[in-house]
Parts: sequence; C-alpha cells; structure tokens
Amino acid sequence: MKLFTLMLLGFFLTLSTSAFDIPNTIKPFSTDGCSMSPDGTIEKPLAFLSCCIEHDIAYWQGGSSKLRKKADKKFYSCMKEVAAKPIAYSYYKAVRVNGGPYQLAPFRWAYGWPVGMGYRDLNDEQNQSVAQESMDIERISQEFRDAQEECLKMESGYDKQKCILKMYPIGP
Repeated sequence: MKLFTLMLLGFFLTLSTSAFDIPNTIKPFSTDGCSMSPDGTIEKPLAFLSCCIEHDIAYWQGGSSKLRKKADKKFYSCMKEVAAKPIAYSYYKAVRVNGGPYQLAPFRWAYGWPVGMGYRDLNDEQNQSVAQESMDIERISQEFRDAQEECLKMESGYDKQKCILKMYPIGP
C-alpha cells in the first residue's frame, strides 16, 4: 500500500513539473453552478449562483496560488452578501479543501487546462486564449441569467425546479 501511495505521489509530482507540456489553448468555459452544493435556499433557489459562476470563471482560467486565494476570498465575500455567514463559510472551506489544481474533480483550480497545469502563471499565448474564450463567457452568462429569470417567473415550485435543472451544465 505504501508503495502504491508513493507511486501515485510521484505521478502527480511528475504532472506538476514544468516539463509537462501544457497547451496554449484553454478549453471552452463550462459551469455547473455551485458544484455539488445547492445554488440557493428553498425561498431563493438561485441566490448563490452568481457567486458560484464568477468563482468558476476564476477557477477555469487558473494561474498562481495567490490568484486562487484571491478568487476564494472574493467568493467568500460574495457569499456573505447573499447567505448567512455559516453557509458562506462552509462553501468557502469546501472550495479551499476540494478545489486544488491536482484534484481530479471537474471544477478544480485551472480546470480549463489539463490537470498538470498546477499553480502556474499563464504565458502570453495562454492569456490570449483566455481572453478569446472570455468573450463567450459574457454571452453564456447572459443566456443563463435570461433562463434563470424565466424559471423564477413560474408559479409551481416543481416546474421552477425542473426548469432550473434543465440549465445544467452550462457550456459546450
């Protein structure tokens, strides 16, 4: 078992080295809202969603560990505006613990890049790729907000939840 753990650790360390070939083109942005957590409360089912999507945008593009800490602090501040402090804190701790760049989760830090990206500053070509894809993010975000408004207009709670669930995942 110890040998397997050491081999696995070696594999991930190998992925994190600068020798790992990281492409200069980021994958298109996608989001699932507040990954595996509610997007809001029963009264306001989408109350946290804008905080989560903004946080996903930062996680999608990645970068240094300082950028991740900054994104997580911004997320926490946003969540405190729309949720009770204990809820905001639990969401914040969840992303701090589970959002590292070497996680195999779909919404880890730098999920727009291969797992080996780690905490790297983007080069000029990668920044250009992020800028190009970011133009689509605004379009996707507007489509999402429009769909969200339509869902919230529905009278029945069941129809409203069914409508909201149709919106996931967002992206290509």
